[in-house]
Amino acid sequence: MKKRFGKAFQYGQHYVFTVILLSIGAVASALPPGEYITFASDRGDLPGGDEIWMICPDGTGVTRVTYHSTSSVWMEPTFSPDGEWIVFEAYQAGVSQLWKVRTNGSGLSRLSDGSSNDRQPVWQPNGDRIVYQSMRSGDVAWHLWTMDSNGGNTLQLTNSIYEDTDASWSPDGSHIVYSSDYGSLLYSNIYTIPAGGGAPTRVTYNDTGYDGAVSWSPDGQWIAFESGDPDAATEIWRIAAPGTTPPTPPPGATTRADGAVLVYSPTGTNSAQNPAFSPDSTTLVFTMWHSGYNDAPAGLFMVPVSGGSASTLLDEPPSDASSVNMPGGAWILVAATATAVPSSTPTVAAGGVNTPGTEARHGVLVYPHPARDEVYFAWNETNAETTTIDIYNTAGDRVAVLHTDTLFARKLVWKVRPHSQGIYYYRVRMKQNGTESTTAKGKIAIWDK
Repeated sequence: MKKRFGKAFQYGQHYVFTVILLSIGAVASALPPGEYITFASDRGDLPGGDEIWMICPDGTGVTRVTYHSTSSVWMEPTFSPDGEWIVFEAYQAGVSQLWKVRTNGSGLSRLSDGSSNDRQPVWQPNGDRIVYQSMRSGDVAWHLWTMDSNGGNTLQLTNSIYEDTDASWSPDGSHIVYSSDYGSLLYSNIYTIPAGGGAPTRVTYNDTGYDGAVSWSPDGQWIAFESGDPDAATEIWRIAAPGTTPPTPPPGATTRADGAVLVYSPTGTNSAQNPAFSPDSTTLVFTMWHSGYNDAPAGLFMVPVSGGSASTLLDEPPSDASSVNMPGGAWILVAATATAVPSSTPTVAAGGVNTPGTEARHGVLVYPHPARDEVYFAWNETNAETTTIDIYNTAGDRVAVLHTDTLFARKLVWKVRPHSQGIYYYRVRMKQNGTESTTAKGKIAIWDK
């Protein structure tokens, strides 16, 4: 049986999963500035191991979320549907546990009790449950489980001698798609199972290679996955979801007998892995490992679902890698950080904690809540005595002032309406030990769609 997951533990390698949440109104996904990705990385040669980060798809707004000093790897992060939390896996001494943390770095709490090896958590679209894979005492294989968002009411979905991994949800939360060698397959293929458990349904029929790392499109039409030889390299493929009628593949497309369509095939020693859909189901974000399967360095890339050339999102040493999940909906607000402010506004020093690539403990994250017509400004734990945020229009007029004098405050909210759509600039001022200084600046774009 060939499966990528076994290789990960046998050779001490790991997977870093990321999730993109866009500013949406139809679905309760409040994060982030237009678009945000959460990913795990050891960038900066961190002493404790991989941390959880966030970044905009254009490569700006790099923000570190977690800080730990123990020798462990924090990885496979996934946003909650409301954008308030990130659930992730902490791997240490051969055992993985599930944790969650707020996007501003606060509220760190453990979800699993340490009695089992739990991996790859993914939030249900409605936020009620989290699916994950677990290997418990006496188990001979990975099985699928779900739990409440607070870690309670665990439910086992699969229980056999077969390996069940890489779970993800259908858009309506009624089914779970995953990779398995169910039925003693030589290579793991794609299956679905009802969210409450039941008989599995086989989706792919690939006898020559492994299919895994699945993602279900928000429109319900497609399932994307990596396919190939996990001892060498994999490609990105898609297949029609069960119960749907697949459209005719584009001219010249590479297809398989089971109906799967090739989306992207890397060249050289590159391996394309961990795909996930954009909200409109037209784009896939994926990880590209440059030295073979799970062999660093790696980066984040994007490709049209219909196929074509891949564009680079993030590709720099050390390894920045991902698997991605992007819920869908209509954009209402978008914020873009780290930009110059007009000369007509008060002077802001060059740089700032939102400058791409800057690591700052008290970085300010800006993200919209479209359902409420609000923009949130959130930051990590700080001892600021006061925090003030000035909002300017492009003419240099200050149109709003947000302020708090609550010690350890971590969020301010700007009520967007009745301001008109367009470009606005913000400046964040924090006072510490009686001295006020600018700690962040940036640009916010607002429009209706």
